[in-house]
Amino acid sequence: MAEQSIGLVSLVVPDYDEALAFYVGVLGFELVEDSFVPEQNKRWVVIAPPGARESRLLLARASTAEQASRIGNQTGGRVFLFLYTDDFERDFRRYRAQGVVFVREPVQQPYGTVAVFRDPWGTLWDLLQPRRAVDTEAPVAPLSALRLPFDGTWFVAQAGDTLNVNHHMGVRAQWFGVDFAKTGGASGRALASSTAPTGNDEWYGWDAPVLSPADGTIVAVESAWPDHPPGVHDRAHPAGNHVAIALAPGAYLFLAHLRQHSPSVAVGDPVRRGQPLGRCGNSGNSDAPHLHVHAQDTPVLGDGTGQPMTFAGLDLQLSGKAFANVTWPLIAGLFVSPHAA
Repeated sequence: MAEQSIGLVSLVVPDYDEALAFYVGVLGFELVEDSFVPEQNKRWVVIAPPGARESRLLLARASTAEQASRIGNQTGGRVFLFLYTDDFERDFRRYRAQGVVFVREPVQQPYGTVAVFRDPWGTLWDLLQPRRAVDTEAPVAPLSALRLPFDGTWFVAQAGDTLNVNHHMGVRAQWFGVDFAKTGGASGRALASSTAPTGNDEWYGWDAPVLSPADGTIVAVESAWPDHPPGVHDRAHPAGNHVAIALAPGAYLFLAHLRQHSPSVAVGDPVRRGQPLGRCGNSGNSDAPHLHVHAQDTPVLGDGTGQPMTFAGLDLQLSGKAFANVTWPLIAGLFVSPHAA
């Protein structure tokens, strides 16, 4: 198997020593090499962040007017370089105390904690501490063996722990959320009975029973919002009609986009695994009839942090392969159904 890596990235600077004063003297990078190249009348200056094992920076002094015009803007105004750290707060406080200019304050993103700083010549950097494995560790016990909240076969439209497969990772409270759409038709893979559905009843998920994924207690119910036609969104009430179930402290399940007036439970009701809760609808910020499920560490919708979930006792199909009676954390692209005993 081939093995490759990016060893050096050139950073155009006006002067070697000025650049070293900032990157080594202020940021704390290590000077790896500083050699004179007489035939080109230049220096070969290589630096690296402390602890870096592969990628390094080559400080390249501009030698032409065109090169000088790129100083501080090698990417047309976008962030150019990404400095990963194992301790964001440590480095952020130290850099700020050293006078480093931050042009974007720290924020929490699904992928980690990040702020943007600028070097003295305008180059933009991300200071980034990636989200640690502890943030995506195995689900807490009540969320580790959930029942699928329906019968029959459904398509997993959104799921996973990265934004490229799950748009819910852009909203902290909905991290790891899952969107399910019921399938049907001759192929068993269609989501609607027509190729250009205009009514909710053309979608196979419309009015399908929604079941409780686990034992728990109902802590929230909303049932008054109308279902809207496919393609129309109620962004003021993103979850639409929904129920929330307390499984344990720090483990609350939300099932959303239910049909108007369909929830059959009330706040305070105990519920059992597999018990009917309502029916699939198209209320809230929904493109078409489907079921949204996510877990939070608080009972307040939209508050707190989304929690990973694992579903048990399911049959699934992935890339033409079938798996029976498995326990999986769901990812987008699966066809799933409860295992028939």
